Amino acid sequence: MIITTALANEIVARAMAIIHHNVNVIDHHGQIIASGERHRIGEQHEVAREVIRTGKRICINNAAEAARFHNVHPGINHPIIYDDRVVMVVGISGDPAAISRYAELAVLTAELLVRQAIEMRETNWRQRLRDTLFCQYLEQGATPAGQEALHRLLELGFDFDTPRVPIVVTVQVEQHQLSDILSTLLREFSQLSGVSDVILLGSHEILILNALSEAQETLLRGIEFVLSNQISHYHIGIGVQADSAPDIREAIRFARSVIEVGSKVQPQRQIYYFREMAMLCLFRVLEDSYMVNFLSITYASCLSMIPAKCCWIP
Repeated sequence: MIITTALANEIVARAMAIIHHNVNVIDHHGQIIASGERHRIGEQHEVAREVIRTGKRICINNAAEAARFHNVHPGINHPIIYDDRVVMVVGISGDPAAISRYAELAVLTAELLVRQAIEMRETNWRQRLRDTLFCQYLEQGATPAGQEALHRLLELGFDFDTPRVPIVVTVQVEQHQLSDILSTLLREFSQLSGVSDVILLGSHEILILNALSEAQETLLRGIEFVLSNQISHYHIGIGVQADSAPDIREAIRFARSVIEVGSKVQPQRQIYYFREMAMLCLFRVLEDSYMVNFLSITYASCLSMIPAKCCWIP
């Protein structure tokens, strides 16, 4: 596991708020990446490198001992171990005899935050894998690739059998803000009451599956509230209830189509219901189809067979 600067700074801030002694975080290469003494950031910590090599705590008891090493002060240097590897070292400055109790709190804080970060990364990885498989199933459907994606989704525990209504949200966001805003939307949507799943369908499209345990209008108000706090340009498409993988796939297609059609015929609105615009969506699907062309030709042919006087209206 690679310790990020953000995580290292959080460890320093939280630990120092508890123990009121300087705390350093040293990465697995022996470099200080976060510190209460900011001028030390970027320095190599010679004792920490030895801690990394041995996997054992090293105490520097006084200034005389510290002088034997480069960029080292008296204090306690403790390894943080994950998966049998030292991923970082936490250094607490001060007389080891006086700060030993505080050092344990700093180490405990670091271990807790590292564990939380690991769990979050694993959760995010599983979520992104699920999103990728879901998108593959949406695109491929009954093809072998689509069925393989569906099989893997079922193995991951995805529930297609519970009746749900898909809600598709499309957003317009500047590219430089996209990552942060999407992360916020995904997190806050998932915390809304009545939401069973939140899936990233694309860089500007999010799927929310409504568990039907809450009133849909209440959920929509929550979705609008989250969106309006982040962006001003968005559309919401509500599909129809579905309780199987093929039906959910079709219902999502309906939710997408109602946004496409609704944003053109009623651009002033931001929420579109398929049940209100089903016929318009159907005409959109048939617009370029063989059936429409056939009916148009047939209709024109029928008109040509009617005597002109029959078509005259006084």
